[in-house]
Amino acid sequence: MASQNLKRIWLSKRRLLGLTQAKAAILLGFSNQSAVSQYINGLIPLGLGATLNFSQLLEVDPVEIRPELVQYAVFVANSEKQNATDVAENRSKGIPLLNETQISAFLAGQLHDVDYYPAISNLDLSSQSFCLILRQRSMQPLLNQNDHIYINPDIQLSTLKPSVWFFPASLQMAIGFYEHQGDHRFLSFENPAFPVIELAKSAQYLGSVVGKVAIFSE
Repeated sequence: MASQNLKRIWLSKRRLLGLTQAKAAILLGFSNQSAVSQYINGLIPLGLGATLNFSQLLEVDPVEIRPELVQYAVFVANSEKQNATDVAENRSKGIPLLNETQISAFLAGQLHDVDYYPAISNLDLSSQSFCLILRQRSMQPLLNQNDHIYINPDIQLSTLKPSVWFFPASLQMAIGFYEHQGDHRFLSFENPAFPVIELAKSAQYLGSVVGKVAIFSE
């Protein structure tokens, strides 16, 4: 279990690295040390972002915490040199066109057989960017059903741009405007028929919307 691995590594390395839970909270950007304790003791599930942050803090490979992240860990460890040729080839093909069930596998480097959609030169895109066909009505009229939306996972989370979130417990995805108040995170929507929701601790940020192509169905 990931939390057991994290606790074992924390206990073995905290003194060597001069870490306390209070210091770790500051370095990880938490408002207080209780979040560190809850992650270490398995009270908060370790999402992808938290795993990567703790691995950097404790100076270990992410797979030592979550062994199933082998492919993603390889990407992180070799981000400056890995797959330079593949990235160039994929960029020439366009942007991967994914459905909601393929996003996590794509970001982990485990999905290769996908369709591609034309890249738009003036959009803020990266080698990890992907395109989704929007199936939700929650962001109408800003984003409409059947719009092809371009997502960039490398953009820092902002309250100004719609962001994409994944909920591991339900395997569902939502797109909305991120908000936060203290330790609480929320997602609001353009369509007033959809109420504001509070993001669970396990909710994972997948990227921000950087553009769209409107596709009108007959």
